[in-house]
Amino acid sequence: MDFCSYNIRGLNNKISFARDFISNFNFGLIALLETHVKQELANSISFSIAPRFRWFFNYDSHYNGRIWLGWDPNLWDVRILASNAQHVSCSVTKIGSNKSFFASFIYAFNTAVDRRQLWSGVLDFHSSNLSNSEAPWALLGDFNVCLHGSEIEGGSEALERIHKPFQVFQHVINSPDFSAIVSDAWNFAVEGDPWYVVSTKLKRVKIALKGLNREKGNLHTLVDEARTNLKNFQNALPDCPSSDQLLEEAGYCAALSLALHNEEVFLRQKSRVNWLKAGDNNNRFFFNSCKSRWNVNKLLALEDEHGEVFTSHKDISMLAVNYFSNLLGKSSNVTPFDSSVPLVQLSELDRSNLITPFPLEEILLTFKRMAKNKSPGPDGFTAEFFVAAWNIVASDISMAILHFFQTMLLPRSINATAIALIPKYEGASNITHFRPISCCNTIYKCISKMLASRLKGIMPSIISLNQSAFIPGRRMGDNIMLAQSLCTDYHKQSGTPRCAIKLDIRKAFDSLSWDFLFLLCKLWASRRFL
Repeated sequence: MDFCSYNIRGLNNKISFARDFISNFNFGLIALLETHVKQELANSISFSIAPRFRWFFNYDSHYNGRIWLGWDPNLWDVRILASNAQHVSCSVTKIGSNKSFFASFIYAFNTAVDRRQLWSGVLDFHSSNLSNSEAPWALLGDFNVCLHGSEIEGGSEALERIHKPFQVFQHVINSPDFSAIVSDAWNFAVEGDPWYVVSTKLKRVKIALKGLNREKGNLHTLVDEARTNLKNFQNALPDCPSSDQLLEEAGYCAALSLALHNEEVFLRQKSRVNWLKAGDNNNRFFFNSCKSRWNVNKLLALEDEHGEVFTSHKDISMLAVNYFSNLLGKSSNVTPFDSSVPLVQLSELDRSNLITPFPLEEILLTFKRMAKNKSPGPDGFTAEFFVAAWNIVASDISMAILHFFQTMLLPRSINATAIALIPKYEGASNITHFRPISCCNTIYKCISKMLASRLKGIMPSIISLNQSAFIPGRRMGDNIMLAQSLCTDYHKQSGTPRCAIKLDIRKAFDSLSWDFLFLLCKLWASRRFL
């Protein structure tokens, strides 16, 4: 098969994927549906995807360019015969042969009423071009309708879609139905150890919240609909409206205000802008911030350590995995400490305090202290979710966390992390210019912060006084002034010979030896705490 139709569901952030998809399957003719690309960017983005292709866009029929048709002119001769918002129909001839056929690439509207125009247009195309022809006719695309319910999931030959990871959004938490839906999904009898119970119930809640999010619909569309409804009603009002009409108008205004608020909450969360706490509606600002984050975060090309450039999604992924596996996966032999080396020791009271059982109330307090509006881990649940649903999930979550401190067992589903590459400076293009961070599940972060709170009380007693950075109550500037004082007159030729050594600590954390840290911690903490 060397031609297809694919619902890309937004092309702006999937340029490298689309390029790889066309290249890996050797497609010479493809229709990309639901691109969401502005008309002024269509030529540049299509050239980036397939430079050799010729492209046809249906922006003349729909502002959103719902159908992009591209083909390799060295393989196919394509003539556009009909085009509207829901289909692009053409004749296709294989170069170097007499084999021809007709093709209609379809992206139907969601409602049955709107699809009537599609079927009418398809019938007109058939009567105009195929009534006297024996050439085959291929109709493919997204029809947004099916004959049987079993077809919804697609057959084994269906192309795999890219599924966006699940995430609990704040506007869903703010929904009046949130507590009832979470309660219905959570209050379900599950037998097993505490971690199995929590994992099973979180899966049920995830399915329920996905359904609630779908019920809310597209927030941007809801804003447009609410604004249009208000405008149409106001245009139809008489010069002297009645009190009932004014009340009805107030209802339309309230609906628009709610839609705008939900959109702003959603965009604020997506934009990761934390410094703006109050003010009028900032929907446009947050939307532009989202676009800026998307443009900065996407990787279209990446160099390795030797300067070789990789552009495909698969190659970039493998480059990152191999590089950081070699960098962070190295192990080295750690020499035991000499008993004659004087090291700070913890008192028995401090050792005992480290393993004192945690009270239940500290679990909720830890969730509340977590930073808000942060990227979630692989499970998609945020700290805001657990705080909002605490009266429902408190018993099971607390039992699972305390079960960990008793047994030291943590399932891989809870311990899983999503790795993200963060550029060290603007314009990063080489793999060495990025650092990896782990987006951990919120329950895992809760456990880590509870352990860190115990360490916080003893850290000042075991950290040397000459460590001035990143310690509360100490100033980094003290060591800077000390270094300046020591280096006084170093530039002069006369006097005692002297030298200064500059240490490169660029990879200080990247090359951290965990074996050394564990060996060091064994001198202070009990094995149970470690």
